[in-house]
Amino acid sequence: MKILKNFGDKQVQNTLEISVLDDFDGKKALLVIDVQERYMHKYDPNLITRINNRISEADNDGILTIYVKNAGDPGSEDQYALADDLLIVSEYIFEKKYPSAFTSEAFKSFLEEQDVTELELIGVDGSSCVAKTAFAAKENGYEVSVNLNCVSSVNDKIFKDTQVKMKEVGIRLI
Repeated sequence: MKILKNFGDKQVQNTLEISVLDDFDGKKALLVIDVQERYMHKYDPNLITRINNRISEADNDGILTIYVKNAGDPGSEDQYALADDLLIVSEYIFEKKYPSAFTSEAFKSFLEEQDVTELELIGVDGSSCVAKTAFAAKENGYEVSVNLNCVSSVNDKIFKDTQVKMKEVGIRLI
């Protein structure tokens, strides 16, 4: 494959060997959901480490990382800050007022502007905000995967039932 790049007034041609992933048709984004200071005490203390590792891997692989957080009530924004220990590798932070990230028009517009076609979801809660976002993403035509190593839920039984429903609609669990 030949790539042409402009550097100033000079055009440079590079020849690259690339391999194309069979299951990848477009631009992938890692979506970090509700990893906020006010929630993290409810989950496995090692969850944030696993999430940070995945963020770091994605960033090294050139995958767009997007953060979505609950907005909270007016005047309580400080209580809804991203977790202190969360690795932040991009400025793409969106607020939502409802469980699904797709209730944010700014978020939806951003995905379209970036030509994102595939989403990998990580964060909390697996049976609520992560699930609602996954289902909405699938309904909106995205390829969706939920990385179970980087998702937690306060109710494991509900989360197991949610995983069955995710599989039924074609959401990939990894």
